[in-house]
Amino acid sequence: MKQEWANEARELVLKTGLKQYKEYNSKVVSLTYKEDQNKKGSIFGFRSKEAMQESRGIVLTSLEGLRENTNLTHWTPNVYGWGGYADKGRNYVEGHFEKNLNQINCFVVDIDCSEDQKPTENEVILDSLNTELGLLPTLVLETPKGYHVYYILDHASYISSKNNYKSLKVAKAISISIRLAFEERFGSMIDVTCNHFGIFRMPTEENIVHFEPNFTYKFETLMKWSMEYQAKRLEIKKSSLTLVPKPLKKVKYKQIHSMWYRALINSKNIDSGNGLDSGRDNTILTLALANFSSGVPFQDCYNEMDRFNSNLDKPLDKKIVEQKVISAYSGKYQGANSKFIDLLINKWVKPEQLKAFKKRNVGRVDRSLWVKHAKKREDRERSHYYEWKEDFFGYIHSKTSYNKPTLEITMQKIVEELKIPLSTLKELMGQLRAEGELFVKTTRGRYGKTFLTTRSLMLQLILKSKREKMDQLQEALENLIPETHRVFQTMKKEALDRLKTAVVQGSLDLDTG
Repeated sequence: MKQEWANEARELVLKTGLKQYKEYNSKVVSLTYKEDQNKKGSIFGFRSKEAMQESRGIVLTSLEGLRENTNLTHWTPNVYGWGGYADKGRNYVEGHFEKNLNQINCFVVDIDCSEDQKPTENEVILDSLNTELGLLPTLVLETPKGYHVYYILDHASYISSKNNYKSLKVAKAISISIRLAFEERFGSMIDVTCNHFGIFRMPTEENIVHFEPNFTYKFETLMKWSMEYQAKRLEIKKSSLTLVPKPLKKVKYKQIHSMWYRALINSKNIDSGNGLDSGRDNTILTLALANFSSGVPFQDCYNEMDRFNSNLDKPLDKKIVEQKVISAYSGKYQGANSKFIDLLINKWVKPEQLKAFKKRNVGRVDRSLWVKHAKKREDRERSHYYEWKEDFFGYIHSKTSYNKPTLEITMQKIVEELKIPLSTLKELMGQLRAEGELFVKTTRGRYGKTFLTTRSLMLQLILKSKREKMDQLQEALENLIPETHRVFQTMKKEALDRLKTAVVQGSLDLDTG
């Protein structure tokens, strides 16, 4: 009975996304069965969390194949257009990236907590109903550290590149809203930012604690709810931001009355600034900060920035404008920074206006409202995160190269060499691993070692090595630090594709060995 329940749950999730039977070596012989006309795709299965983390898994294209693999623990419940293997031994899978998604079948919320904080399944279901979403989950699976809560769609939402992945963007917005609603109820147990359509626990006869197949949901209903929910959150945020957290110091001149403000607000030729700090977004933030420091209400400032943006030759998306105004009124800053004022004025204000500005310099931002410059590192007791990051990467890269891309060392040695507290080092390494910049393998025991490599080193290896040597170094690297496999494969493919494109266009010669 439990096995049938698990099969029903899996098939409800996948809908008609996979073929019914295997194309080759099927154990079911049917002369009359014909697949429907819906596009079929692939999913990925994994036999353990460790295998999942290393992308060691299998590609499944049929329900028959899924039923045969009874020892899977994780899967991709949303169907991809294709799936393949990254190595000749068919151990490592590839293809589970967002733009390869074929259809969205469900939205999944990961509740992750310690054993002493873990709610019961009944508490999860009750609290799910008490979120802003207010819908009964279709499926709840128990995991070693919590639960996976599934909201299954009644019909799949199909993804297409023809409309610039519009349905994927909408689906992601819905997923974010659902997770935010759960976060309001469950707090830090919810990871809002983890992959929305990635790998999750697969329903099995052991882990299903709740399954209501009649409670599936329309994509359009969830989309409408998401839009209303986000609008409500924005109104709440706006209303809280109109209140200045502390009275501003009275100044002789308001920033909005200064010449630099008038010069910038009337400029129309401001663009992206080539990705530097002198683009449209930073201009809007600086102007919005001037409004904030001058006591202008939030809505009036937003209207002013909206008009300014609309007058630009190349305006920004309204959402970015809104984000910048919200940031300016968050209470983190007191006013516009003189460094950015000078940068923007010199970049965008016409020479004759700039000459007049320098001559008069009337209404310049009051010093009491400038953002204070940080003390030099040697004058501070503590270092900033980015400073430790620079030290740490500099240390690794000084002891490695593209043809020796790993560093074998002990944690104690790093502590001694960098003079960094062990707790800070562990926190730094955890953050860098989460960001996909650092890859680590640690051996336990008295003589345990830590092996390190970085994304930068792997990229150097790819760009500077010939194909044959690259493959050898890749194999050695993956044997030493298995978690590098998926990232290395993706980087290698992207780099080689770009280089081959350049060769076709005649811009360079490519030596791939």
